[in-house]
Amino acid sequence: MSIIHNVNIVGGRNADPAILKTRFEPMKLEDNMGIAAKFIAFGEIANITGNDCQFQFLDTSGPRTRSIILKIPEARYVMKEDVLLEIHNTINQYIRSQPILINSQAPDKCSTDTAYGKITINPPNHITILVNNHPRIWSLINAHKTGDEVWVFSGELEERTGMAFIYMNIVENSYINGKKSRVLTAFPVISTSGYTYHEFTNSTYIPIEVKEFSEIEIQLRDVRGNLLKIDNTYDTIISLHISSINRSK
Repeated sequence: MSIIHNVNIVGGRNADPAILKTRFEPMKLEDNMGIAAKFIAFGEIANITGNDCQFQFLDTSGPRTRSIILKIPEARYVMKEDVLLEIHNTINQYIRSQPILINSQAPDKCSTDTAYGKITINPPNHITILVNNHPRIWSLINAHKTGDEVWVFSGELEERTGMAFIYMNIVENSYINGKKSRVLTAFPVISTSGYTYHEFTNSTYIPIEVKEFSEIEIQLRDVRGNLLKIDNTYDTIISLHISSINRSK
């Protein structure tokens, strides 16, 4: 049975580009074989995800003050004002979902003003946005609060480079912070428009644990172990190479 040394995997469009699977005829390996990533290409990565999407406000429209935590959608946001307007829309969706109380200001909605390159949220009287309680989302857009108003200067979000890992089902376990994980390699990620391409110029071959297999599964996860949030209008492409390795070192 001949060994196929080059394996290219393409997939994820209209599904989850952070999870790739490929099946082929059973491959039987000799001893001391390893696999390495040669290059990877993937679509736009969300730059605001998880807890970074959260914000908090107080609602005094009912008999008791309520502390409300909401989240904007995980996405790739280009401009600071895009994030602020999404917060504005999310608060208004919340207000519309609440029952209308007699003699209350509950039906009021947030409004926005734009002047001199500054975008401002003006909440209704019964909503108090807490900028300091969840600083992460506010610090990402450099938000300010004056009285009850929350505002940002128009401009692009700062690009942040992070790190991610390629997990693969056929490689030997290694340790990440004391936990066993089947990690092939790490690579940098940054949220940019269109495709991102990364070439592994000095590929490290990781020992393959199984001697015969017919499926490879790959997962792309961030340093917290969460799957990368990749725009699924793009396919993810990864090129792998299988080679013999010296296990005596």
